[in-house]
Amino acid sequence: MLTVCRENNVFFMDGVMFMHNNRYQKITQEEHRQRFGREGPSDCTSSFSFPGNEEFFKSNIRVSPKLDPLGCLGDLGYYNIRFALGVFGWTLPNSVSAHINLSKDNVPIDTSTTLFWDTTDKVDEYGLPSVKTAT
Repeated sequence: MLTVCRENNVFFMDGVMFMHNNRYQKITQEEHRQRFGREGPSDCTSSFSFPGNEEFFKSNIRVSPKLDPLGCLGDLGYYNIRFALGVFGWTLPNSVSAHINLSKDNVPIDTSTTLFWDTTDKVDEYGLPSVKTAT
C-alpha cells in the first residue's frame, strides 16, 4: 500500500498512532507475551459510547447509517479491538460477547464488548500460551 501511495504522490496517514509506539511493539512481541503464562489474560473487555446532544445525533457522520453504520463500534471500538488482537498474537478470539445500544437509526451508540480467547493449559514450543483459533 505504501509503495502505491509513493508512486502516486499520495500521503499515507495512519490514524492508529499507538501501533507505532515502542511500548505497543514490546507488548506484542512473543518475549513479552511469555510473561502471561498459563494463568495469563484470556479476555479483553471494552466499553465505548457516543454521548451527544440532539444536534450531534442529527448531523455527525459517526451516527449516520449511510456514512458510518458501525457507529461507536467502528469508530472507537476499532482501537481497542486492534490493540487486543496484537496482544493475543493477531489470533481471532474464540467468542465475543456484546451489549449494544442503538440509535433510532440502528447505529451503535453505546457498546460494551468482551473478546474471549481460549488459553487453557496449552503452551506452544516457546512456552507461550497457545491460543486455540476459532473454528
